[in-house]
Formats: sequence, structure tokens, C-alpha cells
Amino acid sequence: MTFLAPLLAALAALGAVPVIIWLLNRNRYQVVRWPALEFLLRIMQQRKRRIQLREIILLVLRTLAVVLMALALARPTVASGGLALLGLRGGVSAVIVLDHSLSMAARDGTASRLDAAKLRAQELVSRLPRGSSAALVLHSDIAVAELAEPSQDLAYVAQAIAAAPQGDGGSSVVAGLTQALEILRDTPGRREIYLVGDMQAAGWPALDDRAWKNLVEELAKPAAPALFLVDSGSTAPATQVQVESFAADDDLVTSDAPTAFTVRLRNRGGAPVQDVAVELWADDATGELRKAAGALVARLETVAEQRLEARLAPGLRRVQVRLAPDHLPGDDARQVVVEAVDKVRVLVVDGAEGVRGGGAEYLSAALAPLAALASGGAEGAPADLFRVEVIGANALATTDLSAYQAVILNDPAAPSPGLGEALRSWVADGRGLILLPGARASAAAWNAVLAPIAPAALAAAPRELSDETGAKGQGLATTGLVHPIVSFFATPEAQPFLATPRFWRAHELMPASGSTVVLRFGDGKPALVERLLGRGVVLMAAFPSERTWSDLPLRPAFLMLTRRMVQHAALGNRPRLNVRVHDPIQLLVPARLAGTRIEVSDPRGGRSVLHPSAAADGTARVELAESPYAGFYHLQGGQRSWWFAANPPAGESDLAALSRDEALARLQPASAMWIAPGEDATGRLDRARAGIEIWPFLFALAVLCLVAESILVVKWAPRDA
Repeated sequence: MTFLAPLLAALAALGAVPVIIWLLNRNRYQVVRWPALEFLLRIMQQRKRRIQLREIILLVLRTLAVVLMALALARPTVASGGLALLGLRGGVSAVIVLDHSLSMAARDGTASRLDAAKLRAQELVSRLPRGSSAALVLHSDIAVAELAEPSQDLAYVAQAIAAAPQGDGGSSVVAGLTQALEILRDTPGRREIYLVGDMQAAGWPALDDRAWKNLVEELAKPAAPALFLVDSGSTAPATQVQVESFAADDDLVTSDAPTAFTVRLRNRGGAPVQDVAVELWADDATGELRKAAGALVARLETVAEQRLEARLAPGLRRVQVRLAPDHLPGDDARQVVVEAVDKVRVLVVDGAEGVRGGGAEYLSAALAPLAALASGGAEGAPADLFRVEVIGANALATTDLSAYQAVILNDPAAPSPGLGEALRSWVADGRGLILLPGARASAAAWNAVLAPIAPAALAAAPRELSDETGAKGQGLATTGLVHPIVSFFATPEAQPFLATPRFWRAHELMPASGSTVVLRFGDGKPALVERLLGRGVVLMAAFPSERTWSDLPLRPAFLMLTRRMVQHAALGNRPRLNVRVHDPIQLLVPARLAGTRIEVSDPRGGRSVLHPSAAADGTARVELAESPYAGFYHLQGGQRSWWFAANPPAGESDLAALSRDEALARLQPASAMWIAPGEDATGRLDRARAGIEIWPFLFALAVLCLVAESILVVKWAPRDA
């Protein structure tokens, strides 16, 4: 219990006045024993006790009336964490949950929302009662406990708040509040959580989110910490343009021709924006970012796409698109890292060598159409991305494969013993292998020789295909097209290309453990299976590129599917060069680099060191646990270097915020106190910490005592008075 007017509580001492008066007015007499009166005294003894009991009851009522009235004037309150001494409150254990997501970089004049939130958080810390302690949690789409234990050095807490960096991640209220609850779980006394931020609507989950429901249930418990929502945001700007997405048009980028990039712009404000300048920057052979292209969007109402081109040098290249800085500078640029190649050398091993109209001719025409038109497909023309070479199956054993990024085995009869093991190390080093078994394939030989690398085993004999009506032939399934090879066909416009080809025969593939089914026939059986092997990829189809098995080589889908298969295989099991902020960065390197020193530089100049660990597949693995900032990350070691790009979530640019009523409604049945921007919350915080005032109850009891005393005095008065 605490008192809002502690000095008035001293009036409770007046409760001694009735007792003193009673003591002073007691009859003082000397007892003289007279035997003649003994009889009369015994008769009066019973009446005397009743009178004494009535006097004590009246004395108690008068004393209680005075004490209760004095306490009521002192306005006592009841709250957890308080001391029962006059007006003294116990310390508070508080957690400041500070939002430092990308939206907090939005500027209102010269100061950002994060600057305003820091000042607000420091003000809250300074107003904690004496003896309090505080912890600090920084939250975006993840929560980081900067001060994981509440500290009584509030000046140190204020310094930690001032040093909080601006983040580039998304926003998650669940992450921040969950971390705060964990810090306060075993903390005694009064506990408080301050959620300080712009109350961005995108950071609050849907009401039916399971994690959110569990969190609200925890906050609604009687012993849960008090929650304060401290709004430090502002109204969304009238105009705000963001780069919503940015990517190369093709997965495989060549240095032989300009590379096309598509930029998607979104206007998050309400008014159209005129003359939006878009710039494309790319690094050259010296590693410097230079402006490579530019364009002007005359009028941007909601969404617009702009296509820009740049010629890139071979190797890993950084490319960035930029807009003029606006209200939220953090979303005015996005970046990607692409690997540009000079030519993709593809070796086709043809089981039908020398046969006119064989599968090798279709493959060559699909991969190098200009060369096929000019000279029959032997070499790649300058404008072709792929340089295709065709050899017979017997020549494979004497061919140096190190010069090729992809090899296609098209219907060889029986692979030579040891070929599987020989190709295993070649694939694991970052190359791609495509297996197209046909009529010449011996299931026993394929399964035995290619077992170390094959994504699937072959059934004893090919199967004849028919559709659901029993008619000869079957198409490919147009559902579940999520793999990069077939994702192009997932749109309604492209699905007919994949659904049109008819297959009359196919091998039955039995996928190996760890393999992925990329494409299926209409009856659900696998048509294309993938296996990752070290840094490389092996693809296996259930059919060759032969007209006797299907009409696929005569359809447009053959061109699309073949090129995407070879592109995917040539890229190999490469690291994901472009990640989202806070995602891990993973890299496969040659096994010889295991245990060596890999230096990491982040976009803000931070440095760290990683050591690759050897893996069972003949590679070594490096992992940077997270990428906290947007921009380019550089990994360097073993005389090699790698670049990665991290971008913030596009939805973080939506600055729409929840109102007080919307936020409190989402927290039901838990309760919270809303503190608006600029509001002086000192009085509200004091009342919240003091608790519920009980003076009306005490005043009512005092009046009740006086009324009862008055009634009893009249009732017990002598009849002859």
C-alpha cells in the first residue's frame, strides 16, 4: 500500500484521542469491603459487565472513525511493487523494447523516427522510481537483447539507448515483446515493458497468428508485466517512392552482351510523383561502382517497371539501382550480385553419333540457334550464350571436361565402368550434368555405373504412356511448378507451352534419397529429377531429346526447358548471392580451404573472421549467421573473394501505423497504456505505478462507524436520562 498524500496519514494518530478521554474520565474511587453490600454487588455484577462491553464497543467505533477518516484523507493506493511505508514506492524492473527497423529511418525534418524514439526512451528511463533497473531490447524482424539483464545503472542504460544503431530489417512486435517477457520472467516486484516505436501496422501480426495469440495470453495473466505502448511515429508522407524489386532478367548472365535488369518502383504516398530518376550502377574490372545506365519515369502513380541494361565484366559483379533520397532513404536503393560468364561451354555426348536428325541436333539448335543456322551447330556464334560441342560416347573417356560448365549425356548405350566416380568429383567442383536416358540405355548398367551421381534409378524397361481416356500419349503436369527450372511455366500465360507436348514413352524414375522431383507427368510419375552434389547439380530426365519418344523437340517448350535446364546445371549448386536482411550467408568452397581464414566485411565497415569446415561431399562450408544491414558483403580468403547482396523486406516501406484504438484492440484481452507522441506521461505513469486508490472505501467505513456509534448511543442510553 502507498499514499498519494503521505503527510495526512499522520492524522491517524488522532485515533488515540477517544482512548485518552476514556482513560481520563474513568471513576477513581477506593474500594472498601462492606459485608452488608456483598449481596447487592453480586446482583449488580452482571449489569456492570454489560455496561463495560457497551463502552468498549463505542470506544472502538469512535477510534476507527477517526483513524479511517485520516487514512482516507491520505489517499492510500494498492499496487504491486510498493512498500507499505508512508508514500515510498519500491523499484521497478523495466524493459525498453526499442524499434530500430528500416521504417524508423523515416525523417520528419532533420531528425529520424529513431532519433525521436531514443529521446522518448531515455526520458522514460529517467522517470523510473529510485531503486529501479532497466534492460534494453532492439527489435526489427528479430529481437536482440542489448542489455539482457536489468541494470540499476540507469545512466548506462540511457547511453546504450543513445548508441542503438539504425537497422535495415523488417518489423515484428512479437519478437520484441517475447524477448522482453523472457527477460522479466523470474524478476520479482513490479515489472514494466515499454514498446517504443512508430507502431507500424506491418509489424503487427494478424489476430489469428498462433505466436501472437500465445503472446497475448501471456500478457493477459494477472501477474504479467504492465505494458506501455509509446508512439514515437508521425503521419505518412504524401509522396514516398521505393525500389520494390530489382533483378536481372536472366539467371545466367553473360559478359558477351548487355545484361538487362528490371526495376520495379512503388509510390507509397497518395499523390503521383513526376520525373523519377532511376540510375543503374555496376562495378567494373577495377571493382569500383560506376553509373552504367539511367532512365526517367515521367509519372509514377502506384507501380511502374523500368528496364535498364549494362555490360558486365566476367566474374561476380555488384549491381545497384538508386533513386534520389526521399522521406525514407533506406528504400531508395536495392542491390544484387550476379556472376557474369563469357561463354557457357556445353558438351553433348550423343549416343546416336552421326545419325541425321538425332537428339544432339535438337539440343544444339535450342542452345546455340545462331550457330545452328550458320554452320550446323558445331560451334557457338558470337551472340549465342552457349557454345555447344558434340562428341560420341566413345570419345568421352579421352575428353578433358575441365573446360566445360555443363555436360549432357543423351542416350548413351552403356556408360563405361568408373564413369560415375570420375564425374562425381567434376560435378562436386561446381559443374552441371544432365542425364537423358533413351532406348539405348541399359537400366542395369546405368544403375550400377552412375549410382554415385544419378538422382534416380531406372526401372527395367521404359513404360508406354496414355492419358486418362486411354488414348496414347500423356502430357506434363502444370501444377507445383516451383523449381527455378520450371517456375517460368507457372503463370497462366506460359502453362499451355508446358501442357502441349505429348510423350509416348518414358523411363520410370525411382528418385534417390535426397533428390528433388522438378517436373512430373500428368499421372504424377517423375519426369525430371535433381540431385545436388557438392557445389554442382545433376539433372535426370525420364526421356531423351528424340522425336520417337515425344514431340517435345518440335514444340516451343523444348527451347525454353532445355535452356533453363542447362543454365541451372551450369550455375551449379552455387551460393545464394542475394539474401534478405538478417538471413544467413552461406558459401561452399573447395575442400582445400577448410580451416583457412575467411575475412568478412559488412556494408557498414564491420569486420569478422570465419573458418570453413570440411563437409562429407568434398567441399568446405562457410556460414555468416546473419546479415544485419542492407548492402554488399565481401568474403575474402585463399586468394579468392566473393560478393553477396542483402536487401530489406519490401513491405517495410509501408509507413501506415496503427491508431491507439487499433493497437489496444489487437491486444485484447491483455491491457496496455498508450502514450502518444509529445504527451507528458509523468502523471499517468505515477498513477499506474501507485495502483488503485482505496480512499472511497475507507471514507465509507468511517461514516459507517460514526452512524453505528450514534445509533448505539441512543439505544443504550439510560431510560431515566
